[in-house]
Amino acid sequence: MASFISVDESSDEELLVRMARLDASREQVERAVRDHVRALRKRKISWERIGRALGVSRQTAWERFADER
Repeated sequence: MASFISVDESSDEELLVRMARLDASREQVERAVRDHVRALRKRKISWERIGRALGVSRQTAWERFADER
């Protein structure tokens, strides 16, 4: 099992490296979500269902991903 070092116990350099990795991961996840939305819309899945799966309204899903057509 991996042990985690708390933020307070980390050196400045460790925090900078982890911050950069986390940011890169966030970008990869966002790209993957957008790819899924694009595939679902090609399958004619409604904004209502996409929004519900993401825990947001249909309108919020549309506003976030409408350019993914």
